[in-house]
Amino acid sequence: MVEIGELLTEERGRTVGRRVVAIEGGAVKVEVTFRARGVHKGAAYENIGTYWSVAHPGGALYSEWMGGMKTDHGAGLATWRGFGAGRLGEGDVRTYRGSIITEHATGELASLTGVLAIFEFSIDDNGDMLRRTWELS
Repeated sequence: MVEIGELLTEERGRTVGRRVVAIEGGAVKVEVTFRARGVHKGAAYENIGTYWSVAHPGGALYSEWMGGMKTDHGAGLATWRGFGAGRLGEGDVRTYRGSIITEHATGELASLTGVLAIFEFSIDDNGDMLRRTWELS
């Protein structure tokens, strides 16, 4: 049986860039890059990530993600990838849920290597974001 396990990360940040990368079937594909600060098992880190998202009729969103994390003291590095689905919410807030796998991690982030996690990511039109990940066990 699959269960949602412990909270792995919680981070807050802002977008640092946004651009249109394509128009697919009448839908706009937008790429967003963000920087966030968070904590994993007591280790503070910075996360730099990029995702692209396509809005479908009715407000459904599909997205793919990738990024890298570095602890404040440089004692831990990690790279991750994921995909998700979302919806446009009230007040132009977009919320995504999906899965992430950490491909490689060292030092204080080493326990993330190979972990399949689920995430919830919310972002508003001002570029403020919140992301949480939980281990899937």
